[in-house]
Amino acid sequence: MQAKLALVAAAILVAGAILALASADASARGWGYSGYGRGGFGGYYRYSYVGPGWSHSESFNRTAPGQVAGMRSFQTPGGRGATRTFNRSCSNGTCTHNATTTTNSGKTWTRSGSITANNGTVTRSSSRTGPNASVTRNGSCTSGAGCSSTVSATGPAGNTVTGQRSLTPNGQGGFTRNATYTNPNGTVTHSYTIP
Repeated sequence: MQAKLALVAAAILVAGAILALASADASARGWGYSGYGRGGFGGYYRYSYVGPGWSHSESFNRTAPGQVAGMRSFQTPGGRGATRTFNRSCSNGTCTHNATTTTNSGKTWTRSGSITANNGTVTRSSSRTGPNASVTRNGSCTSGAGCSSTVSATGPAGNTVTGQRSLTPNGQGGFTRNATYTNPNGTVTHSYTIP
């Protein structure tokens, strides 16, 4: 039962980190504007298979067991387009990924991340950087000890917002949740018990 609660707790922390600081995250995540398939590179790349006048290309290279590198690109009839290069690998309990997306106009987005599982602890980190914003996330969950996470986002004006969250067993069958959010206007802290 406690293992299930720990998994639920981890999911809550991850969901909260994803939802936090949405505007800066959107700028760092996308490649310029919304569109087909909810926007982003993936949506436009999928549309390039069926869109009249659109084109696409891709290549993959499996460099070693558990490692892959590749490239995907699409072009629109109007001369817009983007290219993404990426690599992924898994070894000794750690998986990493990196990707760089560059538009025809020269704008660049990068993202990277890693996840490691070792002796009952899972740690995760990710970073996204766009022309006008950046977002970093770090978190970990340990069996029987709870979870913690941090998020930091810097927006177009250079303002930084941070969030720190934790969920720990309270020794009485429930959990204690703490959260602290800091922005240029101050700090807000929440703390409560989950029965």
